[in-house]
Amino acid sequence: MAELLRDREAVAHGLSVMAVDMLFHELPRMLEEIVGRRQAAVLLERLASRAAEKGFREFAAKAGATGPLEPLHLLTIFLRPPSGEKLHPFQVASRLETGGAGARLVLAEQLGPLEAALLAGVVAGVLTAAGHPARAVGSRDAAGRACGSVEGLEFVVYADDASAVVVEPCGRS
Repeated sequence: MAELLRDREAVAHGLSVMAVDMLFHELPRMLEEIVGRRQAAVLLERLASRAAEKGFREFAAKAGATGPLEPLHLLTIFLRPPSGEKLHPFQVASRLETGGAGARLVLAEQLGPLEAALLAGVVAGVLTAAGHPARAVGSRDAAGRACGSVEGLEFVVYADDASAVVVEPCGRS
C-alpha cells in the first residue's frame, strides 16, 4: 500500500475523483433528502461559493495574479477545452455568450437543478475572489432582489433552466 502513495499524481487524481463525486452527486442527493430541493439548492450555492472563493484566491496567489481580473475573461475557465481534456471538473460549458455586460455559460450537457445551483455558486465564488463581488441566487427574480438589497454587489449568478449559468451585472438585471 505504501508504494501506491508514492505516485503523487495518482493520489491527487484519486482524491480529486472522490471529491468531485462527493460534491456533485452525493452531497446534493443527501441534502435534498434532508431539507428538500429548494433549501438544498440554497445551501449548495452558498457552500460552493465560499469554497470556490477560497480555492480561487489560493490559486490566484500561487499563480501570481495581482489585482482584479476581467469578469468575462474569468468565465472562460468554465469552458471545455477543444482537446476535451479537462483541467478541472467545472469545465462544463460549451460556449460563452455575451451581451451588454452580462454573460451566459451554455452548458455542454444539461445538469440537474441541484448541480446547476452548485455550479452557479462556484461561478459566484470565483468572481468574488477575483475582486468582483457576486452572489448565486435561485432565479432571475431573486437576482433583482439581491442587486437591490446587497450593497457593493457587482454580479448575480443563477442557473437558467439547468442548461446555462447566467451572470448579470447589478443595475442591469
